[in-house]
Amino acid sequence: MTRSRKSLGAFGESYAVALLTRSGYRVLSRNVRLTSGEIDIVARDGETLVFVEVRTRQSDRFGSPEESVTRAKAQRLIDLGHEYVQAHDVTSGEWRIDVVALEVDRKGNVTRADLIKSAVG
Repeated sequence: MTRSRKSLGAFGESYAVALLTRSGYRVLSRNVRLTSGEIDIVARDGETLVFVEVRTRQSDRFGSPEESVTRAKAQRLIDLGHEYVQAHDVTSGEWRIDVVALEVDRKGNVTRADLIKSAVG
């Protein structure tokens, strides 16, 4: 991953944390590494455990941010959710996967920020 792409991703995740907090979520952790990959953000929305995938784009040349969550990526996110629940001995309650879709202009201004609940599953 190039430095500019990495910094865009870090910016998107920080923006997403603020968006989630304003939306009433309680952020538990960021960049959770598991055997099969990484979860961008783990949060709680009320009693529901939420795994949040952040997708940030500077152009729509390759589609919208949410369109970048392919069927294969969606399956990886589901697998990561199961792995997290097992690794952290989460025995009760529901969980879901949300997506934060961000579009950023060349100056670094967020032009669109959407929180898509239950985007995967």
